[in-house]
Amino acid sequence: EFLLNHKFTKTLGSTYNLQIDSNLDKFKENKWGIIQNMDPGRIDGITEKFTNTYKPDFMKWLNPEITFNPTYTWDLNLLSETNTADVKSYSKFGTKLGLNIPYFIELFYTPDKGKSSRRGRGSRNSSSNKNNKKINIQNPTARWILGKLYSLTSKIKTITPNYTYSTTHKYNNIQADLNPSYLYRFGLHESPFYKSGLVYGESTDSENIVISDEHIYVEDLRVNTTINIVNSVTTSLEYKTSNTLNESSTTSNSKNTSETYFPIGTRGDQGFPITNWNINWTKIEKFWLFEKLFKSVSLSHGFNGEKSTTFSNSALQNEQYSMHFSPIIGFNSTTKGLNPITINAHYNLGQNIKNTNETTERDHTSQISASIKYKK
Repeated sequence: EFLLNHKFTKTLGSTYNLQIDSNLDKFKENKWGIIQNMDPGRIDGITEKFTNTYKPDFMKWLNPEITFNPTYTWDLNLLSETNTADVKSYSKFGTKLGLNIPYFIELFYTPDKGKSSRRGRGSRNSSSNKNNKKINIQNPTARWILGKLYSLTSKIKTITPNYTYSTTHKYNNIQADLNPSYLYRFGLHESPFYKSGLVYGESTDSENIVISDEHIYVEDLRVNTTINIVNSVTTSLEYKTSNTLNESSTTSNSKNTSETYFPIGTRGDQGFPITNWNINWTKIEKFWLFEKLFKSVSLSHGFNGEKSTTFSNSALQNEQYSMHFSPIIGFNSTTKGLNPITINAHYNLGQNIKNTNETTERDHTSQISASIKYKK
């Protein structure tokens, strides 16, 4: 196994890992021959991995990160009488952002003293940004508008979009003595060779070798953020969508899609895309009579919905919809005193819909759970 780490700059780094699995049975009686002849024996498998990360530091308000991680494997078919191997290349490209709107506004607007929304670890970045600012708008009307916008967006934590695109190209029973190109190993070329005809050569026909190939393409997007309308109420939002395409020489081509969705109607298809959410309201013990009885009181509410479709050879096979309120309302509390009592209660609702042609299946769930714990 060979491992190499290299940092080109403080923002760009790469790691290369090579692992070769060999059979050294022929050197049982002459182990010195391995070094003397520089013979690795029969190579049964090769794995190459690249990890590349680029994280520029000149856009603190966007905080971008780009990754590209290809993996290549070569495995000898030990049980086959013919000299064949299986090869696979997998590559994953990803981009992740951390959009901080107040940081962006501070590039051209300096909030008045006492109005900055920065807390905790953000203070260090704030001082750094101050040194880099070149513009500070002085127009009273523009400052009033930017001030209101700054105050509003300060309630929104970092918006984090995360996009990934991955490909898998796999070939079984190709000639073992063929050397796949590096474009294939990096996942940039679907065929192991510049000329696809080399995969299905004349030798494979004469030896009755059955070659199969499979190609998988996956695209995924997720966007997350958290909103604090007031200090005691926290709302987490997430939107996600995914597409998977599978092309195979031995089975039907298939495609699967999914996205966050709020289903409406008998078949669920009258709804609309939406984000999933979780809402937590804490410090309720400070209101009304709760303060005299409880050490802590909180309420919670959550929603998770999804629409997914399945295609086979471009023909729609089924649509599925799900909607779960987990919980639709949740209550958590702990009483005061030397022997506190913990009370938890949750009410969950769920619905699953499956459409196949003109047929619709609907499943409904309703659940109430409660627990009381007493500590002596």
